[in-house]
Amino acid sequence: MKTFFPLLGALLFAASTVLHAHTPPSEERRAKMREAMKQAHQACEGRQGNERRDCLRAQLCAQAKDPAKREARAKQRVALREKRMEARQKAAEACTGKRDEELKSCLREQHRMNRGTK
Repeated sequence: MKTFFPLLGALLFAASTVLHAHTPPSEERRAKMREAMKQAHQACEGRQGNERRDCLRAQLCAQAKDPAKREARAKQRVALREKRMEARQKAAEACTGKRDEELKSCLREQHRMNRGTK
């Protein structure tokens, strides 16, 4: 009995290190993503602004496991970003001319009003 628990502990420790070694390391995934980004940047070289952003999105989506799903998700994110930009623009227009605490409270109020429209 005295040797059972230390032996069990050593066995569990060895098993945990073996199981942990079989999980794919994040460095491998990171290197793969960096390479994909490098290729996308090379393919979109010379383009600027929205054209560059669209090109990068298309290049990265084409390299995905499921390009159609990735493209659909990217378009959702674009729509959400545009919606947020419109909300920020409206808030900036509504709070024009205000300063300090008055500006902060105005922006908070605009945020509260826009939050319900997500």
